[in-house]
Amino acid sequence: MKIVRDARIGPLETPTTPGLPATPTPSETPGRTADRPGAKALAAIGGPSTRNDAPPAIGRYQTPAKTAVSTHIKARTEKPASYPDRFPVPDAKVTWTKPYPEYAPADFVAAVVLANAGPKGWADPPEVKDVSRPMNSYTGPVGKDERGRPLNPMGRTGIEGRGLLGRWGANYAADPIVTRTNPKTHELEMLAIRRKDSGEWAIPGGMVDEGEEVSATLAREFLEETGVNLSMTDAKLVFRGYADDPRNTDNAWMETTVKHKHLSADEASKMEPKAGDDAAAVAWMPLTPANVGKLYGNHSAFVRLAMQSLESS
Repeated sequence: MKIVRDARIGPLETPTTPGLPATPTPSETPGRTADRPGAKALAAIGGPSTRNDAPPAIGRYQTPAKTAVSTHIKARTEKPASYPDRFPVPDAKVTWTKPYPEYAPADFVAAVVLANAGPKGWADPPEVKDVSRPMNSYTGPVGKDERGRPLNPMGRTGIEGRGLLGRWGANYAADPIVTRTNPKTHELEMLAIRRKDSGEWAIPGGMVDEGEEVSATLAREFLEETGVNLSMTDAKLVFRGYADDPRNTDNAWMETTVKHKHLSADEASKMEPKAGDDAAAVAWMPLTPANVGKLYGNHSAFVRLAMQSLESS
């Protein structure tokens, strides 16, 4: 496959449960690392540096082979039920610079994506030549194949086309991580939703609408999926970049901005979560190793980054 580098990269688009004591006991020394919110939970679930699925730090260029393999697992091995089987992509053949003459992925675009193409729809036109915007990415320059289609910056996925994703190239999402200390159990918990499509528990995030600020997306999605109106303007940025998502293809992929907000006891007590139309259920999830490890996509890695941030704050 011939690879062409996109020279039009400009400014990045802003798409326009056992765990933790709430307070130290008298025998504990305030200020120690172990007393900070997130410290024990982080130790229990394994910090980002000990996990292969932990994304690189914010702003790091994410295309070296080692990084591509470690952050590009679910996009090669999992898929929605409607997708065709993925063509096998071994670790040694992930990056586009590695020759793979046998590579013959199926080309797939979901009918719902094609039905929503056009000026009033949420999807790009079927032909990439009809897309006028630059193909930007949080990860760096985006390559193109011989047909002018953007290439996944992490490498091959085993499927061409856009799958269930509306945009050619990066599809931007926002994921708000909201945590509290349970007043009764003193465990660190995250407000999570159960996805209707996969049945997995996840961060209550969603897609950034055209022209929408990410901070507005974080609050909107949190309200739509949990029923809670919460400002995220003071939330802390913990990650921005490629998301290892089972919907990803060679030509369309998820990128996300993840922000974390830890609630005070008073803030948490005023919340009455209720699952919205996009969620099957909503609950305060204890951040145990088992719970974190089973989260959708690479949400577990994002949660670990949030816990690391909380522990160091």
